Amino acid sequence: MTWGAPIMGRTRARPEQLTSYTRRENPHAPDLARLYLGAGERLGVRGDVAYAQALVDTNCFRLEGLMERGRYNFAGLGVKRLGEAGVSFRSPEEGVLAHVQALYLQASGEPLPPGMPNLVPFLTGESRDRITHVGALRRPGWPADTRYGEAVARALAAMLLEPVEGEPFRIQQEFLPPGAAGRPGARDGAGAWRGVEGIVVHRSESPRLDGAGMRAVLERAVAGEPRSCHFVVDDQAIRQLVPVGEIAYHTAGRNHRDIGVMICEHNWGTPDWEESYRRLVWLVARLMVIFEVGIDRLSGRFWWDPVQHPYDPTHLGWCREDGPATGLFNWNRFVADVLTMQREVERILASPPASAPGTDGASRKPVMAPAPDGNWVQAAVERVKSRRYASRRR
Repeated sequence: MTWGAPIMGRTRARPEQLTSYTRRENPHAPDLARLYLGAGERLGVRGDVAYAQALVDTNCFRLEGLMERGRYNFAGLGVKRLGEAGVSFRSPEEGVLAHVQALYLQASGEPLPPGMPNLVPFLTGESRDRITHVGALRRPGWPADTRYGEAVARALAAMLLEPVEGEPFRIQQEFLPPGAAGRPGARDGAGAWRGVEGIVVHRSESPRLDGAGMRAVLERAVAGEPRSCHFVVDDQAIRQLVPVGEIAYHTAGRNHRDIGVMICEHNWGTPDWEESYRRLVWLVARLMVIFEVGIDRLSGRFWWDPVQHPYDPTHLGWCREDGPATGLFNWNRFVADVLTMQREVERILASPPASAPGTDGASRKPVMAPAPDGNWVQAAVERVKSRRYASRRR
């Protein structure tokens, strides 16, 4: 969850993720990722949260004069009114440390560590508010701007989804157009996005459409109703249709708080289906890790209900002994596969970057980086293809 992500704690993003996201948004941005993560580690502040706030405050480091000598204020420190320049610092290192100190004082309520110079003496105990999570952040000089924390949360989510070297798959951004029926943004008539609380897996219910086809369908209202999901998966790609931090219309009552993942079923019963299934398992595991979603918050929609609707032999795949049914795969086995892959995702996200590339985008086949104790990614992929991980065909 990024809206409710704590400001204090261990950084979740890696420096190359922060840099790659920033350089795509602004090729001329300064490289401050390691400064932020280092300063955050010194104070126990999430450096990726501070960095996301800097991106929002500076329009991805585009503000005129920001990097001039005597400015280096990346978080609007000292601003009392909108439009003011705020205080100045002597170097990027000093400006970054001052920003992280401000977050530390607001989030922890404790004094700075002994011996560390206080770069934000204007933040007295009486003038600073206690803020412990991202969604509560407010723009300096504009405390009534409640959407500021939402913007920081969306920037953080986008950086956490940036690829990491050695991963078997990549997420392709193919966003629905802003204002499309299924992409209202962070707010609609029913409320505002409240952060990632769970993940819902859906079947596409279309025997003919792949991920590209589903994206085309979801650009417009379906049967008069807006429908969408955050991600759609097929045997060729994982497509992100709606940014995490915006509402997607996938599950009544949960559109404002859960990530929707759709699995295409156009190739069910063929060898290509296993490619779709592998991508689904990996994506869900990765989302659970980076957004800290427990397995108890993983659920499915559009399952065949064996209680209300007895087994229909014409329906895809379900048998009574499978338990709760998706019509596409055994849900209990899917949960076990996700938990296994979750451990592999945690391992690669915690490991230092390897020298080998992560994925060959042209062939869409994993290019695995060897690990000291063996190629765990390849082993995980082989396990997904094994009988234990395969969906049942009936």
